[in-house]
Amino acid sequence: MNSNPTEISSRIACRADKQGARTSVANQVGDEKWATGSKTSTTTTKTKLLKAKENILQHPLDSDIEDFYGGLTDLFKRIPRLDNIPAEVWKSQALMEELLVACNKAYNGDVPSIWTKSCIVPIPKKGDLSITSNYRGICLTCVLQGDTLAPFLFIICLDYAMRTTIDDNTQLGFTLHQRKSRRQPAVKITDMDFADDIALLSDASDDAATLLHKVEEAAQEIGLYINESKTEYICFGETGQIVAKNGINIKRVNNFQYLGSWLNTTKHDVEIRIALAWAAHSKMKTIWRSNLSRSVKINFFRAAVESILLYGSESWTLTSQLTKELDGAYTRLLRATLNISWNEHCTNKDLYKDIPMITKTIKSRRLRFAGHCWRSNELVHDLLFWEPSQGKIKRGRPAKTYIKQLAEDTGLSHNEMQNAMRDRQTWRRFVMGGRASPG
Repeated sequence: MNSNPTEISSRIACRADKQGARTSVANQVGDEKWATGSKTSTTTTKTKLLKAKENILQHPLDSDIEDFYGGLTDLFKRIPRLDNIPAEVWKSQALMEELLVACNKAYNGDVPSIWTKSCIVPIPKKGDLSITSNYRGICLTCVLQGDTLAPFLFIICLDYAMRTTIDDNTQLGFTLHQRKSRRQPAVKITDMDFADDIALLSDASDDAATLLHKVEEAAQEIGLYINESKTEYICFGETGQIVAKNGINIKRVNNFQYLGSWLNTTKHDVEIRIALAWAAHSKMKTIWRSNLSRSVKINFFRAAVESILLYGSESWTLTSQLTKELDGAYTRLLRATLNISWNEHCTNKDLYKDIPMITKTIKSRRLRFAGHCWRSNELVHDLLFWEPSQGKIKRGRPAKTYIKQLAEDTGLSHNEMQNAMRDRQTWRRFVMGGRASPG
């Protein structure tokens, strides 16, 4: 979603670093002279916070909201920020009650003057960063990007928009369990959200379009707009075109990326992860070709390359073919890390030593993640062992589901797995030893 502020009284340019030494002014983008100053020490900040709270309590916010920001700004004049208030003020949570009052008054129209200012921040795009046209300027209102208060305010606004939409339109969501009686209505899920990455779920494309329009309307009321060019939809056994509220067609795809993982099939996600791992590995050739010890290289490799390869692996369902591809790719990466040529005929036992096979690591991570989800009180607890109760299965060999993958990892039935997951000690034995008996 994009912010579209309508009433801004002033703008302040902010510095963004380019390539090269950050101490050089030539390696920074911006047209204004930058304020200078040193950060306040933690002890000094706490002392000033106590003093600020005393002053605020003596002058309640009911009289004037400017007292809240005015009192804090006077205490932190040397901080080079748009509002002159360091992040430690919000991290300390010492003024949460006062901040709540300020937010409520601003919501009712009594907006402090500092919130009418915006900050233009240049964001680097692809290409030569020494060229100013390769930067995109974004306008940040109220707080600077990176401030502790920024994500809280954004989440509050977005949560308000989603609640306004979802609470009254749950019938448009995706059905998990059919309606059984008047006392047991259908169970549906409408959305999955992470920050501004929102996935809407519906049984039909018409319902999905209606849900999207209602989200757009609620978002526009608080100044947020959906970016149609970055919005995609995928259908399973359903046809139809989804159109945004402004008439722009939403792009239909067979697969899309959400939170870094490709959703349709594990095979495609594994292929992408292997390619990204090799790309990260090739950027560190200087380290691999150096005279560093094996242990140091392995630590670099597992931190910078293996972590990329395993991203999202907790949700993978692996066939025998994908297992071979992953183990083979990891072996080749490990050989390249240790500069071991194929002509040296090094066995995998000598190559790996105390390093486990990558598929065993994936298996352990998957079991640990599944146990954590089952013991939680969130929606994922109900979804872990969910199976569709409607629709038809395509011809041919059915795809391996996540439940079948867990049963293969543990050798247990559904009920046995659920009972084992409830006991951390019992499930930990499966995580560490795979098919070992819980005994």
